[in-house]
Amino acid sequence: MTTLCRDCDLVHPDTRQHAPYRWRCMANPAEPFGGFVDPDWRPSPPYHECKRINLDGDCPDWTPRRMPKEASDD
Repeated sequence: MTTLCRDCDLVHPDTRQHAPYRWRCMANPAEPFGGFVDPDWRPSPPYHECKRINLDGDCPDWTPRRMPKEASDD
């Protein structure tokens, strides 16, 4: 089964409003990796990019996206 990040519940909601190349995966926290410029730097939100995690469409962390329930007209 091919896993698409657009259908995954683990895409950080603050990044989903941006272009897909900017989405971040909440299953993959980013350790500080600022090198010698700022060794404590991490991206915001502090997760790795989805495009780097789901390289071949077979993401081990993929979780079906939960959709909000429709409001009933009762």
